[in-house]
Amino acid sequence: MTRALDAGTVPEGTRRAVADAVHAVYLGAAGAAALAFLVLLVLAPRTFPVLKD
Repeated sequence: MTRALDAGTVPEGTRRAVADAVHAVYLGAAGAAALAFLVLLVLAPRTFPVLKD
């Protein structure tokens, strides 16, 4: 591993592992954001009073 870092090249397996990890993090963050949005969409109207004109 040290030789690969000294040479400036990274093994293909490492590149794919990092790419897969980043993909999984972004997918998890998108899922968490969507879930939070749905929870707020369902719970917010019940929790906060809505003023009518």
